[in-house]
Amino acid sequence: MPLILEERFIPINLIGQGGFGRTFLARDLRSPNQLQQVVIKQLCPQIPSGQSHLTPLVLERIRNLFHQEGMVLRALHHSQIPQVYTSFVVETLASPNPSSTISNGQQQFYYLVQEYIEGRNLLQELQQNGKFSGREIVEFLQQMLSVIGYIHIQVK
Repeated sequence: MPLILEERFIPINLIGQGGFGRTFLARDLRSPNQLQQVVIKQLCPQIPSGQSHLTPLVLERIRNLFHQEGMVLRALHHSQIPQVYTSFVVETLASPNPSSTISNGQQQFYYLVQEYIEGRNLLQELQQNGKFSGREIVEFLQQMLSVIGYIHIQVK
């Protein structure tokens, strides 16, 4: 049986994983024909090697940064920045899991749902087309600077 989050989202597969979370491709059951794909970011901080757990203070700081990321992304409306649809917390009965917060016998899992933009990432582009030319690198950086400039103005 597939996992259904918020009675709406079905994760399809893992897209990526980093130090603070995992990203899944998912389907939105409330979309027409239930075919719209979205990206779900799950806060899932990894415990640094040599440590047995994350302190409550560190977990709180990570949760606050994740929440802040969602608030900032919601305020941005740019064609090159995926739109945020929603964020939510799922609470379950506690079990040993370093990626969640435990309080009053409940685990809390934090999620952020964003627009899925189809296409290839830079690594895929490099693998398919080989090295980027100097002109292509300059064009890419100019596009990125445009987006960064927009973010800078909006987040002040």
